[in-house]
Amino acid sequence: MKPKVFDFDFKRLEQGNPGEHYKALRALCRECGIGQLKIDEYIQNYRFGKDLVKRLNETVKAKTKIYLIEGFNFASKDLFSLSDPYLIIKCGKDKVSERDNYQNDTMEPTFHKCYEFNVSFPGSPVVAIEAWDYDLLFGDDFIGQTKLDLDDRFFNKEWAGIAEKPIEYRELYHPTSAIS
Repeated sequence: MKPKVFDFDFKRLEQGNPGEHYKALRALCRECGIGQLKIDEYIQNYRFGKDLVKRLNETVKAKTKIYLIEGFNFASKDLFSLSDPYLIIKCGKDKVSERDNYQNDTMEPTFHKCYEFNVSFPGSPVVAIEAWDYDLLFGDDFIGQTKLDLDDRFFNKEWAGIAEKPIEYRELYHPTSAIS
């Protein structure tokens, strides 16, 4: 059996869709019997490291969009009825309050809204999403919050590699909760 010739144009890794080129390199390594060396993984990690250093040294201005669809099993903060939830979204100095759009007596609110914030990477502020219970007479009650670290996502190799980002389900945390 004639040995397979290792012929790969490494310049392809810098063009087009590098993910597909890394798959081709991985397949060629297996065909040549050197797949266990994981050359494709080493090169991919090396390139990602170089790209990460470059990205950390330059400021990238971006617009981030947060889509909020619905809430599940919100805590009841009213004495004889369900909560009247609304959201407050904070990103750095920007703040959006949906207090005027509270939803009456529900533990399963539906929002179906998109919020946009101007951010810069690196150094993007954390996005805080807070749920509150509207109360006209006694003051609003805090239901819980969740936070999104945009820098962590922007510089994460796995997250960056996902073409269509998935819908996330996030827990709301309250400081008095036993769950940490």
